[in-house]
Amino acid sequence: MKSTLHQMPVAADQDPHWPRLSPIPCRQRPASAFTLIELLVVIAIIAILAALLLPALSKAKQKAHGVMCLSNTRQFAIAWFQYANDDEERLVNNFKGQALALEIANKTYRNWVNNSMGWSADPIVANTDVLKQGVFASYVANNVTLYKCPADNYLSSSQRAAGITLRTRSVTMNAFMGPCSADPGGLWARGRNDSNPDYRQWLKLSQIDTPTGRFVTIEEHADCINDGWFINGPDWTGATVWGDAPASYHNGSCSMSFADGHAETHRWLSSTTKFPVTTIGYNPPKLDAPGKSDYQWLMDRYALKFSP
Repeated sequence: MKSTLHQMPVAADQDPHWPRLSPIPCRQRPASAFTLIELLVVIAIIAILAALLLPALSKAKQKAHGVMCLSNTRQFAIAWFQYANDDEERLVNNFKGQALALEIANKTYRNWVNNSMGWSADPIVANTDVLKQGVFASYVANNVTLYKCPADNYLSSSQRAAGITLRTRSVTMNAFMGPCSADPGGLWARGRNDSNPDYRQWLKLSQIDTPTGRFVTIEEHADCINDGWFINGPDWTGATVWGDAPASYHNGSCSMSFADGHAETHRWLSSTTKFPVTTIGYNPPKLDAPGKSDYQWLMDRYALKFSP
């Protein structure tokens, strides 16, 4: 009797009658790659884009620094105003030159700021501790960053060699605001500026004629900043160069605080105001016509002459 079971199929590779064929090797496609011309085109495009974007990025960075600096200046303005309110309207000490040097040497720290900047490798230019000492420190909550513009990253070669990475201060104070020294017999005590006795020295908030129009603090040019006393000849009609020059870190402008507690940024007109930082010394250029306008603008917000 024949079986009704179907025979299982035999795999082709097991069937002796199935023809065996040699395997056909796969043909590999050549790897894709840029040609030299394509690479040069890509590099050229990247270079063009970088040239277009870098100035915009630089301006954006300067703008960000300007916003941060203005915020710092505003906090300074509030602190200065609050100090006077807490001390029967008396303005904070604003010692100059030798008077400031004595405060530092004697460690009495009675000034609004107790250090001096410059291009030497003197450690005090990088000392943040002295910013936390003195009569004004608590009013800025010992925040040392308020004294420094983020765009002011200048250092001299000797400072870099000494391992100094940052000078701690960019801001100075109007020389006609506050006591100029600890000497009660100074001209300032009679309401006259020590360097310009024909002009008023404001000692109290209530004495300031137009608080909204008298600046208190200002960013100073890195080449000339030393003590915290920003001084110029207030008679702008005879000005030929800056004495102490303002900074221009933020696209040609700087931040300033005013006696009513507000802060603002002012853009300068002239290259004789916006001259480069050298980190080796101070040699301001002769003022051109726009430079004299810059000078006049600041002097109009700087000092007040005694009436005859």
